[in-house]
Amino acid sequence: MLQEGLDIDVLVHGEPERNDMVEYFGEQLSGFAFTVNGWVQSYGSRCVKPPIIYGDVSRPKPMTVFWSSAAQSFTKRPMKGMLTGPVTILNWSFVRNDQPRFETCYQIALAIKDEVEDLEKACITDICGQKKSTHMCYSNFNDIIHSIIDMDADVITIENSRSDEKLLSVFREGVKFGAGIGPGVYDIHSPRIPSTEEIADRVNKMLAVLETNILWVNPDCGLKTRKYTEVQPALKNMVAAAKLLRTQLGSAK
Repeated sequence: MLQEGLDIDVLVHGEPERNDMVEYFGEQLSGFAFTVNGWVQSYGSRCVKPPIIYGDVSRPKPMTVFWSSAAQSFTKRPMKGMLTGPVTILNWSFVRNDQPRFETCYQIALAIKDEVEDLEKACITDICGQKKSTHMCYSNFNDIIHSIIDMDADVITIENSRSDEKLLSVFREGVKFGAGIGPGVYDIHSPRIPSTEEIADRVNKMLAVLETNILWVNPDCGLKTRKYTEVQPALKNMVAAAKLLRTQLGSAK
């Protein structure tokens, strides 16, 4: 397995069965419909087909358990069960207007909650071990930091590489609540491959703001827009940077 070969600590199954992070779930939830050619630009040359939410949303059956369980069976390392959040699904859709948007969002959230519980029953390691993470893209977190803390996630990962660590200061308060923080250490929207030294330098800057015991080292976001020739060396350098800093910090103690 590529990820084990790179010595990554917490693995993902890669989502090869998913066409889009919202469309995949919408196709399996009731109350959703899709166009055939209703493409909308996401960014650059990337396009998506937003779903149309026309009725009450529910989950007829598990959506990801088979794939996550299959992936977990190939490794003893922690494996993430990956789900798109209800607010993202709502905001990336054309939503019915005969009831408040928050009602529709609650319905989606209950469906996702059912999926989490089924992943727990299947004992996907990173769910079964009570490591529940949330990922958030570039945002202004100042107004919602208390809501983020109230989510009680074990780890918060954020897009960060293009912010020059400016986003991290707002999470200092979150550190007091014991949550792990994984600021992205390199930009996944660029084909450029960061060096080990560059990543290590960025992590050192993060350690000026965050404590070592809560810092996670991870890319900005998912890697589906990148080629293997870009993914492998970038992840290899990221792991090498993490190991280098662990050694340096261990020696400092």
